[in-house]
Amino acid sequence: MYKISWKASIATPQLYQLERSFNVIMKKVFWAGVIITLMLSVCASAFAATDSQPAIMLDGTNIEAVASVDKGNVYLPLRAVGEALGYEVQWSENDSTISVSRPEKDVIIDLINYKVTANDHAYYMGDYTIIEDRAHLGTDFFSENLGLRVGWDRENGIIHLESVHENAISIKTIKEASETDIIKTTLQYPQIDDLDDKTVQDRINAIFSQKAEEARNEGLKNADEMEKAMASGYTGSPNKCETYFDYRLKYNQNGLLSVVFMDYQYSGGA
Repeated sequence: MYKISWKASIATPQLYQLERSFNVIMKKVFWAGVIITLMLSVCASAFAATDSQPAIMLDGTNIEAVASVDKGNVYLPLRAVGEALGYEVQWSENDSTISVSRPEKDVIIDLINYKVTANDHAYYMGDYTIIEDRAHLGTDFFSENLGLRVGWDRENGIIHLESVHENAISIKTIKEASETDIIKTTLQYPQIDDLDDKTVQDRINAIFSQKAEEARNEGLKNADEMEKAMASGYTGSPNKCETYFDYRLKYNQNGLLSVVFMDYQYSGGA
């Protein structure tokens, strides 16, 4: 099963300069990240309280499209919102993918495999719906990939989308994959660049690398235990072990960076 094994909210150098040590920052800002996540969850619950087609406003301007609410989930029209933000939105019938692109960003949505690839980082997305031949995606996609803050005016039936300025950093996805007769390992984790304080940047990146390494080592431990079981006479036909480590960028604004890591470990067996 998937488990969120660790959550980090990292401060930029401006906040770092106010504290005495990096460890203090991690402790204090971690709770800020939890609060942010809880606030987003509250918004999602508010969406679930209505069953209508709310209007959509982007930065105070009405979009000629509506949102949809289905079984407690809110979906926004990808083409209408993307084009209003200045993205080029293209549909490929050959492989059922949608590309959303601007010069500085390229996002591919694979509807068949429920996968999003954003600037070379591929991850599994939530559910979506098709309404009148148009793809509607959940609000998390827009906040995580298109730099939008989502608000809900229940009284007036309007979803407000606000463009936000993300931190002036670059994020690269490190990918590692290997497979043996015993274990399959897939790791994806972020490394940041362009912070003014390179010491802080190196410490943050070291933490991200460390969490990926811990996931790798846990998988190797599972594989070692399987090999010992087989050597002791286990005659079944076990599936190989698997480690899948990935991340989601949840918040990248106002001097805060919130990252959620997902660590999937399968210890093998029938």
